[in-house]
Amino acid sequence: MKLHTLKPANGSTHHDKRVGRGPGSGMGGTSTRGHKGAKSRSGYHKKIGFEGGQMPLQRRLPKFGFKNINRVEYKAINLSVLQALAEQKNLEKIGREELIAAGFISSKQLVKILGNGDLKAKLAVEANAFSKTAEAAIQAVGGTAIMKKIIETLKNIWRIEDLRTRLLITLLFIAIYRFGSFVVLPGIDPTRLAALQSQTENGLMSLLNMFSGGAFSHASVFGLGIMPYISASIIIQILAVAVPYFQKMQRDGESGQRKINQYTRWLTIAILFFQAPTYMINLRSQVGQSGAFMVGDTFWFMFSSTIILAAGSMFILWLGERITDKGVGNGVSLIIMIGIIARFPGAIFEQLTSSISGAEGGGLIMFLFELIALLFVMALSILLVKATRKVPVQYAKRIEGNRQFGGARQYIPLKLFAANVMPIIFAQAIMFIPATMIMAFSKDGSNPVGHLLSDQFSLPYNIIYVILIVLFTYFYTAITMNPVQMAEDMKRNSGFIPGVKPGKATADYIDTVMTRITFPGSLFIALIAVLPAFAVLFGVKQGFAQFFGGTSLLILVGVVIDTLQQIESYMLVRHYDGLLNAGHTRNRSSVAAY
Repeated sequence: MKLHTLKPANGSTHHDKRVGRGPGSGMGGTSTRGHKGAKSRSGYHKKIGFEGGQMPLQRRLPKFGFKNINRVEYKAINLSVLQALAEQKNLEKIGREELIAAGFISSKQLVKILGNGDLKAKLAVEANAFSKTAEAAIQAVGGTAIMKKIIETLKNIWRIEDLRTRLLITLLFIAIYRFGSFVVLPGIDPTRLAALQSQTENGLMSLLNMFSGGAFSHASVFGLGIMPYISASIIIQILAVAVPYFQKMQRDGESGQRKINQYTRWLTIAILFFQAPTYMINLRSQVGQSGAFMVGDTFWFMFSSTIILAAGSMFILWLGERITDKGVGNGVSLIIMIGIIARFPGAIFEQLTSSISGAEGGGLIMFLFELIALLFVMALSILLVKATRKVPVQYAKRIEGNRQFGGARQYIPLKLFAANVMPIIFAQAIMFIPATMIMAFSKDGSNPVGHLLSDQFSLPYNIIYVILIVLFTYFYTAITMNPVQMAEDMKRNSGFIPGVKPGKATADYIDTVMTRITFPGSLFIALIAVLPAFAVLFGVKQGFAQFFGGTSLLILVGVVIDTLQQIESYMLVRHYDGLLNAGHTRNRSSVAAY
């Protein structure tokens, strides 16, 4: 160090010139800002286009030439016009064709019926939209108002460019997934897999085959499906409750979620390199003697098939993430749903054939009753998925400047069925383990206890199944809902439940409410889970009975509602009527398959 390099430390010196310290200082009395006006105040900022308080140029110029491209224009037709047209041409039905022929509208215009005028004739009116008064007047004289709601909704969906692109991308990726489900592993004869297909009719294997859309039983490159990722997600969710490191990542927001997703992918790969060899060993034991392995049972064949199965599952995961980013809906949930729906046509055709042939009895009338029962169970499942218990929350008023914030009453929607389908998945996995162990350690493979625990339609199996579902519903609800954190967030935002003290008392109250609504929710889901067993008792085929309840039905209901909500949100933003305008599906939480 040299003397000429020495200098004061940063922040230890100040300027000698101090402006604005009085007129006697010689440095000005106003800091060179003048005496009055906005520019003499601190915090002055000149906005773009400000002209000193007068009306700016962009407001003085006239506005013209702007048109909302998403606006839906209707041609208004009053009831008086319909009455005159009916009297003139002696009509009982008036639709677009009659209005076009009369010259009231063009072929490209949309029609809306308004309530001005008197209607005396009994007419069947067909239009694109109706006002409430017009619809009431038409029905008052015995007529009917027919609205082309579905067709117009589909047209509106196609008009929205962003939504149209997302739907096409979603359909493309789903088509790729379904095509890959039929691509058999290299070196395997697909005509000699009857033993593998019979193995996947019951037990956990049927669940895996259902989630993979039949790819498991066909020895496809997508044979493992998305189940390894679901298993990894379940493990990470449990670790997020028990391990502080994962708890911290959950609280870190978006960055923490990215880390959790990365850990989930790595864990998926680890599970795949365990499940893929297990799948190949099971495949060898089932079809090895039938000559299905055309290249022989060699180490390199087993190794290459393991790599292909693992790569296929990761490709499915990539497709699901791309659907979530570029398409519509939750990608992983949609892939699971498509796999379930793919089995529905074959199941319903099998049931129809059995009913008509008389093999099971009942005939066509019984088949129609089965369809009605299926629709009723679907409606019950929708009520189960959407049911909530609203807990009122009052927020305290606060005043900032001349504005008032808070003071409004809101609600915490506690779902009756907060665990989704996870209790059923856990219970099915637990029921499969003892049955497999008993059957494996029996000498002749005919252990009666093993058969009893592996029979999905036996009474002991379903009793144990219901008990496990109730227990796992409480367990999964406890690890996903945190009343203490909810109470802390509420207290931090100056919110409180009327009649309940903030803090621990609020947490205890929320926990009590969740405990009370979880019990009926667990009983409802247990009832839906055992409905396929009851359906089989009434003569329904096993393939079609799976859609009367269980995991498949709940996934179908939840994913369809979630996808419809996303499509509706795109339409409502652009001032179109939603898909379910009267169905109250707006502003609801999404439902995933897991």
